[in-house]
Amino acid sequence: MQEFDSLTLIQDIVKLAKRFPRLRLTPGHADNLTHSEYELLLLLGINLSAEKPAISVSEISAMLQITPAGVTHLVNPLEAKGYLQRRVSPSDRRVVLIALTQQGQQTANALQADMQKHLTGLVKHLGKQDSQTLFRLIYRALDYFSSQPIKDK
Repeated sequence: MQEFDSLTLIQDIVKLAKRFPRLRLTPGHADNLTHSEYELLLLLGINLSAEKPAISVSEISAMLQITPAGVTHLVNPLEAKGYLQRRVSPSDRRVVLIALTQQGQQTANALQADMQKHLTGLVKHLGKQDSQTLFRLIYRALDYFSSQPIKDK
């Protein structure tokens, strides 16, 4: 039996990570959006509902793991293109809420359908057992990385 070679395994994981394609979330009616804008619309589509029609910039910031200024940088062009609108929180006028417009909701729905199509294809390709194993291992890897202290340079 060959001895475990962690350096080779790490190199293989890095090579694999570089080969893993980004999901192509590009519904034809919204080609004028960046990948980050797609991610924000997808996030809003998943997290907003009739009961929760808007979400705060700070909540979006936490979910995307970017600064509130970064969220504003994403919101501005989407608002200008008619996908989003800003609202003032009725309970705290200092809090800015972000809501989808009808156009934004349609695009978010298309993105969710596209994402589901890609992931359904992956599950069919891998099979149920391998898909569950993949999920379990990725979850364990994320759990490991999130437990590591962040070191300053």
